[in-house]
Amino acid sequence: MIHQPNVEKFSANAQASIEHFEAYAQISLSAAEKLLALNLDTARTLCELASNSGAQLESGDLRSALATQGATQSKGFEHLTSYLREVSELCVQTQSEVVEVGSRQFADLQRTMQSMFEEAGKLSKVNPLEVIVPATTTASRTRKAA
Repeated sequence: MIHQPNVEKFSANAQASIEHFEAYAQISLSAAEKLLALNLDTARTLCELASNSGAQLESGDLRSALATQGATQSKGFEHLTSYLREVSELCVQTQSEVVEVGSRQFADLQRTMQSMFEEAGKLSKVNPLEVIVPATTTASRTRKAA
């Protein structure tokens, strides 16, 4: 016999799991969107730096061209350093959000399981030993009689 509270708890647990999955999906999509924006911005900046450095070499004055190229490379390295720092921060932020949702999900699951075990304990009014002992006694009597 299925009890209505058990079905409702199972349904609520399934709904909570769906909500947690949705939270994971939102975190993943948000992180992917931010990473894509970072990648596009970095690619755009590096393309601009590369096109500027090529034009400087054609200017004729070798010293100013080399100085300009050095400054351009310095800007490129600064941008690359900034990019790596932002990617690292994004990874840390995403990881902390995933851990937070996972902790919440685990706590919900733990609460649900505890309540189900408590309810199962209340429903089973028979001591398991009371069922096992008479059954073994009956089985041993039938063996002796045979």
